[in-house]
Amino acid sequence: MQSKPAPTTEQLQGDNAKGNAITTSTDSSANTEGPVAFVPTPDELAQLVKHWAAEAIGGQFSIFWSQCCGGSELREIDKYWGRVNEIGKILGKERTQKAIREAYEEKAQRGDANDWIVFHYGTSEEARAYEDKGGQCFLDFEPGVAEGIASKVIERVFRDGSPAEQEALLKEELRRCAGKLKPKYPHHVIEVFGIFFPSSLKALVLGAGVGDPDPGHNINTFFKDLTIEQGKAILAVLKKAARESAVKGREGAE
Repeated sequence: MQSKPAPTTEQLQGDNAKGNAITTSTDSSANTEGPVAFVPTPDELAQLVKHWAAEAIGGQFSIFWSQCCGGSELREIDKYWGRVNEIGKILGKERTQKAIREAYEEKAQRGDANDWIVFHYGTSEEARAYEDKGGQCFLDFEPGVAEGIASKVIERVFRDGSPAEQEALLKEELRRCAGKLKPKYPHHVIEVFGIFFPSSLKALVLGAGVGDPDPGHNINTFFKDLTIEQGKAILAVLKKAARESAVKGREGAE
């Protein structure tokens, strides 16, 4: 039997555009010769975009943190973004942008929050002030200085940032709060912007001026269709709860 010809690049791109599942093209002697071609699914391509975007973001953050870089580091970062662009031509703009957003969201939850906020959302002037105050690797900060600069960045973004920028920062801050306010009972939660918090905090959220979507139900409540302004109000009360929880935790450890 004559072997099937391997798909062309155009055919592979067409299969991806149609959202086909994993496909291998083989002939009758596949057991000895192996697959002729492999067509990744859109989800697999999105994971590759996310991986290379995370590598590029990590490299850029490392330069910000260490305050030094060489030509090799810059070339590596360019290579990583180049991979993102190459895969994005096959994956499509919408899926590519979603994967990049996810890479940023995951990076935001690692390391020091103040460093990340200034790196990702700060202006060049704010970043320079942060670097000057913190020194190389941010080891020279006086107590409260880093948090003070980052807080001003948050205030500016929430005041003047684009809706997309405000929503991204809001979700990052909510996730940080969620990490500090983990529910004792995982199935008893409230959901805010797709992020889960202990159901015991429902009264606090309602106290921020948000309507109750499920009156009388105190186990699971899913707050839908919240505005950015409502999200900011909720964030303020949850940050306060997180600070109080941290204080109680320290007192209990003493």
